[in-house]
Formats: sequence, structure tokens, C-alpha cells
Amino acid sequence: MRKLLITIFGIITLLIANEGCRKDICLTCIPDVDTSAHFQTTPYDFQSPPSFPTPVFADNNPLTIEGVALGRKLFYDETWSNGGSTSCNTCHKQELSFSLGASCQATINGTILTRDIMPLVNLAWKNSFAWDGRSQSLEEKIIGSITNPLSMATTDSIIKLNLASDVTYQELYAKAFGSVDSISLNTTAKALSQFIQIFISNNSRYDEFKASELEAIQFFTPAEFEGYIIFNTETGDCFHCHGTDLITDDDWHNNGMDETFTDIGLGATTGNSSDNGKFKSNTLRNIEFTAPYMHDGRFSTLEEVVEFYSFGVQATSPNIDPLMKKAQQGGVQLSASERASLVAYLKTFSDNTFLNNPEYGAQ
Repeated sequence: MRKLLITIFGIITLLIANEGCRKDICLTCIPDVDTSAHFQTTPYDFQSPPSFPTPVFADNNPLTIEGVALGRKLFYDETWSNGGSTSCNTCHKQELSFSLGASCQATINGTILTRDIMPLVNLAWKNSFAWDGRSQSLEEKIIGSITNPLSMATTDSIIKLNLASDVTYQELYAKAFGSVDSISLNTTAKALSQFIQIFISNNSRYDEFKASELEAIQFFTPAEFEGYIIFNTETGDCFHCHGTDLITDDDWHNNGMDETFTDIGLGATTGNSSDNGKFKSNTLRNIEFTAPYMHDGRFSTLEEVVEFYSFGVQATSPNIDPLMKKAQQGGVQLSASERASLVAYLKTFSDNTFLNNPEYGAQ
């Protein structure tokens, strides 16, 4: 009888111990996670296109397989926003080159946005972020966006409250950053940054042309070829700001949209009045899918954009960029057929592989 009681007691003790490490009730019982001093992550094999410049990665946030996996889940998850109804994907849709695709959309609290949502493409090659350059790192930009009351309106405490009790997130954060206790606003931004930086667009018809041994006149359609010539010469004057393989110089310019400013752009960041009216030169990759256009989304179509650069430039705009060489005549004065050809060429920057890459989609 005594042996039977000892056996029963041992079984009960074992069951209690196992129950203590059930994933759904214990924050610290995460299998296969090394939170010791020997904690290691797996470097992410980032493949930079040969024609692109050297990517810019933060020393304190290297790309890892574990960090990218966490960032991917966070990107498509609404639960850690304030109210649990908004995710990064709400405003950055893959099929629209991770842009919103519509100007001045009502946000989670009904407030109207005054700036267009920038697409998330090839950000690993940028040195600063936002239309006005207010963020010097992608992590800083992400924190500004996800804590913005007009966006996800989240906080460190909201993130911890919603994610620290989730077994899947416990394991993902521990694998990416070393422990369950790492769940925070900062590590969330780091993981999102890692995921977003793997968004590489370099498989458009333009890229096929660059990789071929054909002359432009042999590769492109007649309309596209005319647009190619317009884009890359003083005729259209596009190449000064969009002439690299990133299709942007990643700099700030006043392109002569306004004689007076309701938004002073870079000037608000630097405090220098000579920067008033300057905004980030955005990439033209996948431009076909990222309407509306300009920092305030005032143009709904590419045709409207080309029309502006042809006839709508305000020569008296303060700090107008000297690269706007034909500003005094209102623009580059393209004919209707030339404008159509330029639009045709701009669409050669479209990368359907990027728009449908399963590595960038929800799991």
C-alpha cells in the first residue's frame, strides 16, 4: 500500500510539473529558445542587386532570420495597435507597392491626412525617411508612425499588454531578441524595420533592359523608347532626380508646385528657410501603382503629373530647385504624344514580381 501511494504521488507531481510549463499559461516556458549569454540569431542572407549602391543597415539592428520572421507577423497583425483594428498593412498594401493607393484617407479616429502615404520599396538604401526627412533611421520612422495618434496610436504599454501573454509572440521575440522580456516598442520597431528592409524591387522591364545587351531602341516599344529619350535628356528633365537604378536621388527638392506653402516640408525639420517647400524625391519604381502623387497626393494619375511638369511649374516658387531648368516657361512643354510616351516609359518601372512576392506577404 505504501509503495502504491508513493507511485501515485510521483505521478501527480509529474503532471503538476508538466502543467506548469504548458505554453498557454506560462510566460517563461518557451521551448528551443536560448536566453542565456550564448543567445544567437541567424544572419539573414540579404541579396543586394549588383547595380544598386551599398545598402544602409543600422549597426544595432542587423538583419536576422528571426527578426524578419517576427517583423513579418507584426506587419500584418492588428492586435497590437490601439483599438486592435489597424495594422501596418492597412496603409501599406503589397499589391500597391506597399502604399495606400488613395489620398487623404480617414484614419482610425476619423482625422484626414494631409500627406500621402509613401510606398515601402528599396528602403535598405535610404539614409533618411519621411517626406520632410525628420527621421534619420527606419526604426525612428516606424516608431513615429505606429505611435502617431493618426495612425496606429500604439504605445510601449499597449504592445506589452497585447503581446506578452501571446505564446507565439513570446517565442518569436525570444528568438529574435533573447528573451520574453524583450517585448517592447523599440524591439517591435526593430523587427518591423528588418522585415521592411527585405522589400527589394528590381525585376521590372527596365531592369530586364539594363541586364540585356540590347540597345534601348531594340528593347522598348516605340512609345516606350520615345519616353526613354524624353526621361533621360533635357527634353523631359526627369533624370536629374530619378536617374539612378533606384529611380531616385533620395534627396529633397522644391519642384515648383506652389507659390506659397501650406506645408514647408524639409524646412520644418532643419529650421532653415532655404529648405522651405522641399520634399523627398520618391522612387519611381512601381509608380504605376502608387497613386496619388506628390507629397500631398494632389495628382490622381500619371498623366496629371506629366501635365504639371509640362505646363504647371510655378517659376516664382520660393527655393525652386535649380534643376528645374525650364521653370521660367512653366515646364518642359511636352506635346500630347510626348506626354503619352513618357507615361508609357514610366510604366516600365513596374515590377509584378515584387507586387506578388510571397516572402513579403502575410504568412
